[in-house]
Amino acid sequence: MRRGIGGIELKIVVIVAMGSIDVKTAAREMERDGDEHGDAGGRTQEVGCARPSPYNAAVGISVVLPAYNEAARIRDTVSTIAAFLEQRFPEWEIIVVDDGSGDGTEAAVQDLRGVRCLRNDVNRGKGYSVRRGMLEARFDPILFSDVDLSTPIEEALALLEAIEAGADIAIGTRRPGTGKSLRRTPLRRLMAWGFRTLVKALVIRGYHDTQCGFKMLRRVAARRIFPLQRRERWGFDVELLLIARQHGLRVAQVPVSYHESSESRLRLHTPLTMLADLLKIRWSSLLGRYGPRG
Repeated sequence: MRRGIGGIELKIVVIVAMGSIDVKTAAREMERDGDEHGDAGGRTQEVGCARPSPYNAAVGISVVLPAYNEAARIRDTVSTIAAFLEQRFPEWEIIVVDDGSGDGTEAAVQDLRGVRCLRNDVNRGKGYSVRRGMLEARFDPILFSDVDLSTPIEEALALLEAIEAGADIAIGTRRPGTGKSLRRTPLRRLMAWGFRTLVKALVIRGYHDTQCGFKMLRRVAARRIFPLQRRERWGFDVELLLIARQHGLRVAQVPVSYHESSESRLRLHTPLTMLADLLKIRWSSLLGRYGPRG
């Protein structure tokens, strides 16, 4: 059913019992619903104040990889990224932030060239690990990526193009109809629609995909945003985009390919955790904890 709430139209889907809904059909409907409510298509969408600072073509780049119990695949991931960077950048570094792993994640990559390892004493969350890596990065721009490389590292060139065109931040967006290869389960698409609806209702509008784990920032933008970040787990992506908007930074949404990993970290309680994070972000914003408004 549809009901207006504060000028924002929400579609509420009630699942009565397992098997009582065609998830594939629902997911397609949710994606179409997002299109009907103003998310821009095309190659890039720019959000925020168009006041880019001068930027020369990148000669160096930092890549941040938050990792938790990733010993089985972190070495292959780092090797893939390093081979890509070696061909395209005179200077580069890969920062692996081991988030309190207990499986030897850090040891698996310590001997690889160009890799810096940072270790959290205890598990703090992806948001905390990304922040730590971003603030330690030496080069400009800085990319953070998921270890599973669900978005191929080659898509960094598309984000870099947006940065070089004047964006302070370029974020990957997983959007059908852009010519990019997308493989996501119907259930994940449905969950993504639900979260996107909550983000629009509670925190910030104008973004089709806040959660893609593939984002690139100018170093100066990272230095402005991450010291203000408060959420250490699922909600940090939404929070950094809200901070960027309130500080007048220019954000480009760039369609990227995405092949969903079979090793999902989502749990049954994850949606409730994410909702709680959104409410905390809204409250922090109301209290003025994120600084100037754009």
